[in-house]
Amino acid sequence: QTSCLPCSGAVNDSKTACRSCSDFGANCIGCNYYACTNTSCESKDSCTSSQYYDNCHCQPCPSGQVQSADKLTCYTPSTTPTSCKDGEYLANEKCNPCPVGCKKCSSETSCTECKNATDYKLVSGVCKPYSRPKSQEDCNRWTSNSSIYIPFDRNNTTNGGFCMTKKNAGDEGGPKIDFGGDYLKILTAGNKNSICPDETGTRCCWQGSTGKTDYCTSSTNLKNVKKLASATAWNYEGCKRTVCNWYAADYICKNWSIGNTKAGDWKLFEHNEGEAIDSAQAVDPVQSTDTNSKLKIQRYMGADGLQLCQDGYKASEANIGSPRCDGTEKCYGVTGYSSNACFPHYVWGSTTDTNRGRILYWWKGTELSHGYAGATRSLEYALSVRCVLEKFIE
Repeated sequence: QTSCLPCSGAVNDSKTACRSCSDFGANCIGCNYYACTNTSCESKDSCTSSQYYDNCHCQPCPSGQVQSADKLTCYTPSTTPTSCKDGEYLANEKCNPCPVGCKKCSSETSCTECKNATDYKLVSGVCKPYSRPKSQEDCNRWTSNSSIYIPFDRNNTTNGGFCMTKKNAGDEGGPKIDFGGDYLKILTAGNKNSICPDETGTRCCWQGSTGKTDYCTSSTNLKNVKKLASATAWNYEGCKRTVCNWYAADYICKNWSIGNTKAGDWKLFEHNEGEAIDSAQAVDPVQSTDTNSKLKIQRYMGADGLQLCQDGYKASEANIGSPRCDGTEKCYGVTGYSSNACFPHYVWGSTTDTNRGRILYWWKGTELSHGYAGATRSLEYALSVRCVLEKFIE
């Protein structure tokens, strides 16, 4: 013929007529009309992944098949995965879920990365969930009755908080400071020969000996500090409290453990925890007969509370609801402070600043005041040390 005519089926052997594809049986592959010249052929690059190239046109691959690398044929791909997404691992030719809390794992028992570091801790290939205190009962059970529960939200006290030690590090019932070796220098307050070296970073703590009772509550006068009738009597005087510089305070809390906890679980309080203490104590009892207060953290709480002490000259110990602790012995070797004063009414907080430390302090009569940035003290000063526990692995 002088020209080729299109047909919807196949071409007969003599190329003079069209036949239906069904005439050739089940193996017949449908085709489109081919022009007589190659100029009308498609480019192989125009074929999609579900088509193959028949040297002129893109033809559909059979159902379930995909284009080969050379695009000239189709094949059935393997269903076996070669890798898995986060939260799964490859085994037995399929992706399997990682253990709970695990982001990346190599098996059902070997995790390499947890979903997040806020809720989980990787321990020997297992992502263990953190336990967080939600009540005083939690703090009692986990820390051997040595801490007080402080909620982050005073209006929703069971929504989570942290435990703060009842007593200063170095005092009976508080975090230990004797770690052996030369990790800390334990000095005697009031002794001019017991001096913290004037070296940046030296960890020093001062412990009281006889105490000066001018402006502090001694053990014999604890009975004069008012408390709620339902509270246990005060048992922590303000005259012999142990104080430390920031370097010692930070080391003590990071390396101390008690009860169910391990070293590394405790720390100095941070800004959000300081704010929580401030908020919680604001609804403490305001007098010894105030039995309807929402929280009972410090004031008028006797041995059942934090037993922080307040600056001695601010108010009499009879009515303040807290022990007084100003006027204690000297802490010799306190760099940058000529009077070598001890400050047991201040409590160290954490810091990221190399020269200044955040502090919490109890000093305005019945009010807890705190300072960050502008109300800090040199890291070499001698302040009280209270450690906090926000979360830990049981």
